[in-house]
Amino acid sequence: RGARLSAEVELDYYVVHSWLDDPASKRAALQAWALAYARDRGRPPRVWLDAVCAGAELDAADARSHLAHMPVRLARCGRLLLLLGPTVADRLWCVMELFAWRTMGGLVEDIEVLPLPEGAPAPAPAAPVVSHVSGPA
Repeated sequence: RGARLSAEVELDYYVVHSWLDDPASKRAALQAWALAYARDRGRPPRVWLDAVCAGAELDAADARSHLAHMPVRLARCGRLLLLLGPTVADRLWCVMELFAWRTMGGLVEDIEVLPLPEGAPAPAPAAPVVSHVSGPA
């Protein structure tokens, strides 16, 4: 079922979010969601969240590596959690994660949407964000 390519699913959710959405809103929504998950299932959720697992300072090489490993990370997750904030649909990376999930056989019913409270997007980062990843040199 879903995008699981292995019987050894190690993570419950792959989290899709926009780096430009308000961090405080994402943190509050995730915390409430995780507490409810733990209450219902008797344990906290195991998630892949790039802000924690990959770090925010991606250079072009890091972005290529992250992109190359995305299918492996998606395959290790049983479901997808979409933090639906005001900029997520405008971010190509977020759209690409959703596309990869579906292309790998991920089911729409295995996508949980967590709407974020209305709020302003986070300020643009001071350093440029990688917006282009070229092919092999």
